[in-house]
Amino acid sequence: MFNTPMKFRTASERWKSSGKNGKHVNQRQGECRKEYQKVKEELQQWDRKPNKTPEDKDFIKKLRKALEKLRQKKDFSGENHSQKHKGN
Repeated sequence: MFNTPMKFRTASERWKSSGKNGKHVNQRQGECRKEYQKVKEELQQWDRKPNKTPEDKDFIKKLRKALEKLRQKKDFSGENHSQKHKGN
C-alpha cells in the first residue's frame, strides 16, 4: 500500500485515528507549543536575574503556573469517547 518504510510514515498513515472511539484532541496544539516556548524563554530570563524583588518573585511564580498549564495543554493527547457499545 505504501512505498515508504514503516518508520518514515506519519502517524496518520500507520494507524486509523478517526471514528467514534478515536481520541478527540485539541486542534490548535501547534499554537500551544509556540506559546509554551515563549513563556519558557521568558521564565528562563527572569530566573537569570541576579537580584529579585518580591514582586519579581511573584511574577516568576505566575509564569511557572502559566507554564505548567500550557505544558498540560500541549501534552494532552485527547480523551476517549464512548468506549463501550451503546444499544442492544
